[in-house]
Amino acid sequence: MFWFLNKQTNAPEIFGSISAICENTGLKPDNLYYHFSRMKRNEFENENFRIVKCKVKRISK
Repeated sequence: MFWFLNKQTNAPEIFGSISAICENTGLKPDNLYYHFSRMKRNEFENENFRIVKCKVKRISK
């Protein structure tokens, strides 16, 4: 899950995948996969967007 902030509009959104972010924003998936998968980072930020990778909290019974 990814918390996404559009810095131009100051509007936050939640996305379930990198491909969903790219489809809605025009960002290139290779850039995001590089930061979140290959570099193991939890945050990405540029002049237009801030993206934070979050863990989904679930209840286990």
